[in-house]
Parts: sequence; structure tokens; C-alpha cells
Amino acid sequence: PQVFPRFIWPGKPSPNDSVKILSVNLGILSAEQAETTSIGYGLIAEAYVNFGFISTGILGFLLGWLLRRAALVTADCSTLSAGGIFRILCLAWCLNTETTLAVWLSSFYQACVAIFVPLFFLQSLFK
Repeated sequence: PQVFPRFIWPGKPSPNDSVKILSVNLGILSAEQAETTSIGYGLIAEAYVNFGFISTGILGFLLGWLLRRAALVTADCSTLSAGGIFRILCLAWCLNTETTLAVWLSSFYQACVAIFVPLFFLQSLFK
């Protein structure tokens, strides 16, 4: 649901709703406090709370595998090519450790669209 922009889906739920639910269900915040306070759990804590200890290892394996695949596919790309820019985006988003998976994925998707749509438009314009 996070891939649809708000002008298409005006009543779209906030990606921070998962943080509110975690905070209330863990007993850290009340429902009222969760409306005004946000806690940066991060991917590892979210995986542990939602699926248990084993999910932290699975998360690490999946992220490592995906990032390795991205690195191998873009290994021969120059820095300012589409592949090089994608590698930079992956690195920048991996340094962002205080977001839940929904926020991480939606912001990564938005950054890719914001960078690659104009890039491909300009590339087709100058061919």
C-alpha cells in the first residue's frame, strides 16, 4: 500500500502506524502517547518483536543476499550511471537504522522514483 502516492489514495494509512502499534502492544507508550511520540525501533527490533529471535538472523541473511545481488549486478557500472546511483542509494538507505521496514521500503521507493524517472527522461531526451 505504500507505493501509491497520497494524491491517488488520500486516506492512505501512515507508514508510522506500525511504530504506534509496536509501542502500544509492548506497553512502552499508551495509545494517547503514541500519537505524539515516535520511537525508532529499527529493522532488527521490529523483526524480533514481530517474529521472534530467529527472524533477526533471517532478516540479516535476506538483506545481505539482496545487497550482494545488487552489488554483483552493478559491479561494472560507473558511479554516475543508473547502476552506480542505485548502489549509492542502497548504501545511504542501509545507514538509516531507525526506521521500520514499511518506512524504509516506502522511502527507498520514493527516492528511486525521484532520481530515476528524471534520469530516464533526460536520457531519452538526449538520444
